[in-house]
Amino acid sequence: MRAPLNLGYVNKFLASFRRATDEQYGEGIMWYWEAQHDIQQLAFELKVPFRNVAYAVAALSNQMRWSTNINAVRQVANGFDAQGMRGPVDKAKACLAGDLSALRGPKVTAFAHALTGDLTASVIDRWIMRLLLGHDTKRITPTPKQYGRISKALQTAARMVNLSTAQFQAIIWLQTRSTS
Repeated sequence: MRAPLNLGYVNKFLASFRRATDEQYGEGIMWYWEAQHDIQQLAFELKVPFRNVAYAVAALSNQMRWSTNINAVRQVANGFDAQGMRGPVDKAKACLAGDLSALRGPKVTAFAHALTGDLTASVIDRWIMRLLLGHDTKRITPTPKQYGRISKALQTAARMVNLSTAQFQAIIWLQTRSTS
């Protein structure tokens, strides 16, 4: 059974999109292409396939700034072992070694897909959840059913403004982060 469309979510996404500045709009449009460029450079440096590096980046992405994330993958590839990050580090190592199935979870999997060029991917992170729920959601992870509903609303809102889901998500991610 397909998830029903939540018009309240669609409206919240569209309201955030309308609040985005021109700078946030431009940065959001380019965010995944620029991320792919950074990953391509890192893949070349590490002599590891692009897809493996993208999945490793996604594995380490939770609550981490982009530049820190890229450096963390570089450190993992060079044998660094972070305390308190055992699970994500192990997944990143596995991804770098070619085991992309090590990456699990709808958010990190969708992020990996978007990073490798699938701009239809719905990345539902804590900033999207904060936008929808109106409060800090650091520890709130949507259930698979909720993820499906949120994803459907995100895709619908993106289509309404003629953008890819990933571009739209990046714009509202930037806008929501700037107001928190």
